[in-house]
Amino acid sequence: MPETHCPLCHHELDIRDVTPCDVCGANPEELSHLAAGRHTYSEYEIFPELTLVLCDFCDVDFGSYDPVWFGLPKQAKNRIRAHA
Repeated sequence: MPETHCPLCHHELDIRDVTPCDVCGANPEELSHLAAGRHTYSEYEIFPELTLVLCDFCDVDFGSYDPVWFGLPKQAKNRIRAHA
């Protein structure tokens, strides 16, 4: 797979502006929120080897994510802590 293509869906990658949030940062509307200072951003350690930057909106919703998406059992609890 060439580096110019997504390893998951195999589509050609493009370059575009995004916000720091790893969840909603690709949403074009979020660029106006970033410019207006509507959100704060924090880095969280999700697992020992995984950190994510989330905006204040997405960090509230993160606990509702399906743990199976992270390779965990369905009954696992999502626990995030701020990364120092």
